[in-house]
Amino acid sequence: MEQLQMKELQDSLEAEQYFSTLYKTQTNELREELEEKNRINKEFEEECASLKHQCQIAIARADSEALARSIAEETVADLEKEKTMKELELKDLLAKHRSEVNSKEVILNSLKDREMELKKINEHLSKDKDDISRQLKQLQDEFNKKVGSSEEIDKLKSKLQTESLLKQQAVNKLHEILNRKDLREIKGKSKISNADLRRKEKDLKKLQQELSQERDKFNQTMSNFQRSIQELTMQCNEESAARQRLQMELDSKDSEIEQLQLKLAALNSETASLSSADNDGDEIHSDSMFEGWLSIPSRQNIKRHGWKKQYVVVSSRKIIFYDSENDKQNTDPGIVLDLCKVFHVRSVTQGDVIRADSKDIPRIFQLLYAGEGEARKTDEQGNSLDVSSMRNFEDKPGTTIHKGHEFLNISYHMPTTCEVCPKPMWNMFRPPPALECRRCRIKIHKDHLDKKEDNVPPCKLHYDPSYAKELLLLAPSVDDQQQWVVRLSRKIQKCGFKANNSNAIDSSAKISPR
Repeated sequence: MEQLQMKELQDSLEAEQYFSTLYKTQTNELREELEEKNRINKEFEEECASLKHQCQIAIARADSEALARSIAEETVADLEKEKTMKELELKDLLAKHRSEVNSKEVILNSLKDREMELKKINEHLSKDKDDISRQLKQLQDEFNKKVGSSEEIDKLKSKLQTESLLKQQAVNKLHEILNRKDLREIKGKSKISNADLRRKEKDLKKLQQELSQERDKFNQTMSNFQRSIQELTMQCNEESAARQRLQMELDSKDSEIEQLQLKLAALNSETASLSSADNDGDEIHSDSMFEGWLSIPSRQNIKRHGWKKQYVVVSSRKIIFYDSENDKQNTDPGIVLDLCKVFHVRSVTQGDVIRADSKDIPRIFQLLYAGEGEARKTDEQGNSLDVSSMRNFEDKPGTTIHKGHEFLNISYHMPTTCEVCPKPMWNMFRPPPALECRRCRIKIHKDHLDKKEDNVPPCKLHYDPSYAKELLLLAPSVDDQQQWVVRLSRKIQKCGFKANNSNAIDSSAKISPR
């Protein structure tokens, strides 16, 4: 029984072990299925999350696309508006371009008309120039005739004097003869009758009357000759003044013709393009001709009488001074200087213009020219300053001749610079010995000549210094003064006295730094 029970128990134990192993395998399988289900569930959750994210992205993209579409629609509307505006602007620009083209054509036609007018003005001015030159020739012929008539008057004067001398000699001889007859009669006769005395008195009265008549005739003829000589001299002076005035007007006309030729050349170059209409009113700058406002001394004493404004025009051959621009338009110059008679131009120092204001000295410059190259109006004769009157140097025995200079010993007590070296040449109490040329006014230390240095430039004036004149000019500013000095120095180098008389100057000489 016990064995049976043991077998049953063993069988039940085996069955339970079998079921336990079966349950274990089933639980393992179920656990694996559960894990797989959990994994699948996680995958589904991840897919769901990714789908949600994609859905959100799609929604956001749809929103952005809708916004972009609305923006695109707005931009399309704006572009259509801009297109219409651009079309309108294009139409306006086309119309404006057509109007500008028409205006340019009108301006071009007006420029052509102006060119024709300038050509006519040029021809008219050339005709005026020919007429003035013809009148000038006539005046010269009349002047030569007057000079010939003055020579005839001199001959008649000499003839009248000889005749008067002969008559006086005849009267004296007659007196001598009468005296001799009286002496002979007195010697021959002791007594003279009353009739002879009366007859001799009558003869003497007749001779005295004839002598008085001859004297009256002589005085009358002399007064007539003097009156005619005065009239002829007045006519000669008037004709010479008229000739000088016509010559000055001719020089002014020449400068106007030169200016018109420059303008005509500029207009011919500008009419080649349509853009020249914008530059129609521009001022023509050329080295051959320039103009501007300057001032000249009213009289020699600048501090007392001051300066006088002048409108100065520098052409290729002349320097013309006008009192105003109206005088320039009326071709009525006050002073005309010939460029071929100008020696040099330079800035001045306080030693050159002691009567000027010290503030004005940086704006003042000096022109030195020959007196024969100057033409002035009759009321402008007092403005010229001779070099000899400005510096009244007397001939001294201490004059030193060197390279054409006539150096005089001098000392400076006010600021003055040496033309050769930068050393000071003045002192208030003990100035160093200096030399100044009485011709060209160069100032140097005396040591340069004592040491026989070769850096002293030659004298620029090779003629009598009494005919040299200087003209002081005041510019509106220091820059204008420098520009005037530079331009005038270029002009003088091209067509000044030195350029026209280069044979008289040594070619190996150095040019002065002035």
